[in-house]
Amino acid sequence: MIPIKNLYYLLCYAWDSVEEAGAADVQELEDFDRIEDLFGTILSRGVTRMARRGLDRSYIDFEEELAGVRGKIELGETIKRTSLVRQRLVCSFEDLSPNVIHNQIIASTLDVLARHKRLDRNVRSEVRLAISRMRGVSIVPLSRQVFSRVHLDRNRRAYRFLINVCRLLHDTHMVDQSTGESRFIRVDLERLTMWRVFENVSARFYRKEQGEYRVRAHTRGDWYELGTRGPASEGRVPIMKPDLLLESEARRVILDTKYYKDGGLGDESHAKLDSGNLYQLFAYVVNRERTHPNGPTHEGMLLYPTVGAETRVDFTTHDLRFQAKSVDLSRPWREIHKAMLGVLN
Repeated sequence: MIPIKNLYYLLCYAWDSVEEAGAADVQELEDFDRIEDLFGTILSRGVTRMARRGLDRSYIDFEEELAGVRGKIELGETIKRTSLVRQRLVCSFEDLSPNVIHNQIIASTLDVLARHKRLDRNVRSEVRLAISRMRGVSIVPLSRQVFSRVHLDRNRRAYRFLINVCRLLHDTHMVDQSTGESRFIRVDLERLTMWRVFENVSARFYRKEQGEYRVRAHTRGDWYELGTRGPASEGRVPIMKPDLLLESEARRVILDTKYYKDGGLGDESHAKLDSGNLYQLFAYVVNRERTHPNGPTHEGMLLYPTVGAETRVDFTTHDLRFQAKSVDLSRPWREIHKAMLGVLN
């Protein structure tokens, strides 16, 4: 099992929010056993920090029955509601409000957490306090469609981090149809972390934590002397886009992150690498070496996130070096940090 603290660090890297790692009490994270307690704390304290600066606001359309005139008088609605009898008018106007979609998602996620039966008592208190700091923000039913409506610019990095937390909680949240009780699936979170985000973790980790290699993600690779025969073949050859290309004065490494569902590669002395993964990497390396011959010889590397297992495979073929390495995410974070840097040695 991946320790809670490690999940937090990995997600900070994956979401390009490493500075958020310093915003939480890391020692306190070690006391959490459940993901709802971890993310409840993160969300609550994130809201507290944002409330001090002022929640994000935007102009929103309102239509209200008022004693005076504000904005545009809606004559039809005024007559329909017989507002004039009460000496009032129905007006439509714009006003700055915190009731925007990203605030609604955060408030609604906090509301789900506050009603969760297994939430730690102290965390529940923090969650409820955070909800009280979001006055004027509506609680809405959460869905993937709601999350797709969020568009945040780079200046709202803190918001992006919290929205990512909310999305992950939504993806791992399950309601028992027979009892109505909700729960968060820890194993789903671990699989989502290793499968969906480890590629982003690797890219952002190597960009931030080392300076020897230039790191490029999803660099398009060309097929060497590709020629198609006939119009039916046009566009049918897949594009080559390895996860990472790391280049230095001495090395050029094509790195692809992969994931095994069981969280490991099996017994180190007997387990074979996945042939599809290896053949794909071979195609990346051979073709890029042919199309970009100037510079150090290209190498290929498969990087696997594992739990409780480590593997090292190193061989050459066609005068090209290939490696497969793993990083055990169940180890203490300092060891993971060291292992990630050691992958490039």
